[in-house]
Amino acid sequence: MTKGRKKKAKKTEPMNRNLAVDLINYTAPKRKIGRPPAFETEKEFTDAVWDYIDSCKQTGQMPNKAGMRFYLCISHDTWSVYREKFPEAHKEAEDFIENAWVQRLAGTTPTGAIFYLKNAFKEDYRDRHETENTHRMSGFGKDDLDVLLSRLPQEQRDTVYATITTALTGAAVPGGQAQGAGPATQ
Repeated sequence: MTKGRKKKAKKTEPMNRNLAVDLINYTAPKRKIGRPPAFETEKEFTDAVWDYIDSCKQTGQMPNKAGMRFYLCISHDTWSVYREKFPEAHKEAEDFIENAWVQRLAGTTPTGAIFYLKNAFKEDYRDRHETENTHRMSGFGKDDLDVLLSRLPQEQRDTVYATITTALTGAAVPGGQAQGAGPATQ
């Protein structure tokens, strides 16, 4: 059996108070995190966009947003960052792409162009337009309904009364007239 050596414990000296305060208040220099930007200036970005457009013209390909992002080696998120960073160049690129697809609508098979425009430029090309009804029916009463219905021919008025009565009571009105509608006059 061998005897192990005993290590002498080091004496620790109390920390200098100023050094402790400095360590507590120390902030590391900020490091840049992530990849460096692909384009530092708007001119670099614009030149790269036009290189893509020239490439499309030479190859006969239709320019599109996904193709441009692939050509520029940037992600969808980065494309959105450049939208804010270089708005003029970004708008110019999107306008060119949109125009190329709109020109394709004049061709014999515009279905693909219609599909692309509806999906890539949703705000400008959609089939359904939603509107908000701002009319409120809270103050609308029986007298208001009578005024509106009085403008209809008697036969249509009777039909409307019958429909309303059926909807409210679930029972059909005999003769197609609502109670109180009076006899139909010709």
